[in-house]
Amino acid sequence: MFFIIGAISGILALSLEWIFEFVANRVVDSNQIKLCLPTSRCASTLPGIALRQLVEVGPIEEGCKFVAVVVPTYYLQRKYRLFASTVFLFTIAVALGFTAEENWIYLFHDTASILDRIIGMPVHAMFSAPWGYALGIYISSNTRLNRDKKFIFRAWLNSVICHTLVNVLSSAWRYSLPLGFLSYGLFPFLLWMFWRLEQLLRKVQGKPAITLISGHTS
Repeated sequence: MFFIIGAISGILALSLEWIFEFVANRVVDSNQIKLCLPTSRCASTLPGIALRQLVEVGPIEEGCKFVAVVVPTYYLQRKYRLFASTVFLFTIAVALGFTAEENWIYLFHDTASILDRIIGMPVHAMFSAPWGYALGIYISSNTRLNRDKKFIFRAWLNSVICHTLVNVLSSAWRYSLPLGFLSYGLFPFLLWMFWRLEQLLRKVQGKPAITLISGHTS
């Protein structure tokens, strides 16, 4: 169910992005303001891409996924006691559904290769892991404090920033040096996000964290 809801949230995000760009362009045209919008020349620069990802794409896509998890979870918690691990898995399922819809759009319009989309399959789950973890801790807690709500917002903001960084780094290879060197940071950053996803999953499951580097010797 959450996978399908995630795919629907992907369609909603695509629609909201189109509306955002349409309205923003109308405002800019009517007021003759120069901004880095998707249709402007500025938007083809790396700072323009970063601005669009931070202001439009990241917040809309992470917002749609967040709502896609919160709404059904709100109704389910009335009947069942939900654990943090359950909510976290809901988040991953929604993210995978969102990715499936996004992949279909890319492949239908032939704007990305099948290999690129296969590699990118877990990316949205890695983006949403922080707020999925925070939401799971909040919903499963018997005493829901105000600071836990603030933790959810900070985690969501972290997801938006990571979303922006990945999309910017993945676009950097198109530009001449030294900007092109930024693309070399993409793989280490994705590797770190995957490690973070695994660590958060182990936390909600009550398993000990994996120590990558230790000073102890056997």
